[in-house]
Amino acid sequence: MRNHYNFILTVMGLLLIAGMDVAYAKIQLKPMIMVQIQQDSNFYRTEINEREVYTYSVTPGVNLASKTKKSNIYVNYSLTYNSYDYQDPAPTPADAANDKDSFTEHAVMLEGDYAINYLTTAKIGASYNKTIDQAHGDVLSNTMERREFDVLRVKPLIKGAFPIFKKFPLELGYRYTNLDFSDSQYQDSTEGRIMADTYYKFGNEKNERMLGLQYHHWWTTYSGGSASYDTSDYQADQVRLTGHNQFDNFSFDAGVGYQLRTFDDKSKEDLDSISVSLTLKSGQLLKLFGKKADVTAKAIRNLNANDGGEGYFTGDRFSLDLGYNILKSFGVVSKFQGVWQRSQYDEGIFNGREDNTYRLAALLGYQWNILGNITIDLGLKGGYEWRESNWEEGQAPNYKGYDFENTYIALMLSTDLETAGFFGVYDDDTPSE
Repeated sequence: MRNHYNFILTVMGLLLIAGMDVAYAKIQLKPMIMVQIQQDSNFYRTEINEREVYTYSVTPGVNLASKTKKSNIYVNYSLTYNSYDYQDPAPTPADAANDKDSFTEHAVMLEGDYAINYLTTAKIGASYNKTIDQAHGDVLSNTMERREFDVLRVKPLIKGAFPIFKKFPLELGYRYTNLDFSDSQYQDSTEGRIMADTYYKFGNEKNERMLGLQYHHWWTTYSGGSASYDTSDYQADQVRLTGHNQFDNFSFDAGVGYQLRTFDDKSKEDLDSISVSLTLKSGQLLKLFGKKADVTAKAIRNLNANDGGEGYFTGDRFSLDLGYNILKSFGVVSKFQGVWQRSQYDEGIFNGREDNTYRLAALLGYQWNILGNITIDLGLKGGYEWRESNWEEGQAPNYKGYDFENTYIALMLSTDLETAGFFGVYDDDTPSE
């Protein structure tokens, strides 16, 4: 994975050199640092032998953005050093061997675009994470184990339109994804994905509307891992209809499609699923105690991409995020989140298994400025997460239960050093995927 890390840094460097016209570039540089202490009642999220762990974290990082007449570049890098303090002894020698005194995470993200002409734009998205958070591998991940892995994604694409079809722009792209687990017992995977999207915009600037059509074809290959994993290389096709509607007080995005997954191992039945994604965002829709709150509600249904070799399932995920300025003039803010996911296994050795996972979290924060360009954030967050599974302890194939409960609480302090005044003015409209 070191080669992948060097590769993404090389890509970033080339884009920065090629994309910035130094004479006209507007640059924004933001260093930051965060320290955090967190207590988990069941750090490893196990049904039995729960272990309380304190995690002490330090995260330095930097955001770099550049804008010229034809290009936008955004780069983010952070390093998180975690030190663990185990309050309970390991139940077995194998568990003791898996305990780490510390772990260092890395996160790199690049987004950029370049206007080739008035109808054509080239874009690039790339990211690298060294982490134990399985959500970086797949948003629908149902794996609760803290597995160390690297994930690299590179996504180049080109967006353009023919002069006579300006209202029907076409996006053609390719996405490369590589998951590499540090422990050889878990399966690594590589995905190559070809993407073709087109859409039609109508309405006015205030009430924008859009209808789109997407087609994606990809292939996934596995390597390494234990022989007990019930996986197979496969190819998949997905077609989706998408829509976007911007109302006066909120926006709504929707996508509905169909995915077919064909395995190289002919003993495995093909999988298919209706794919659904719904997103509602608003800063005006809901009022709490007479004040406006930011609301984001999402719903996702699809087949999981990769779960470390633990099988395939259809996932239904619903989330609700609320952001509320309790005392905006005094810098007091709060955030709330609720998540529910159902994972239904319909094939292989886990056929018939169904898990329901729930997460509730809240954050109370205080923000203040020093000297006008240094922002300090103090936050207190807490949460409760649990999973209910019909796969009981002792049931094949892994002879372990999948229920768990974990509560956590954390205190964090971060500093965001704004240096745009020294490097020049920058409009905060960096591109995103």
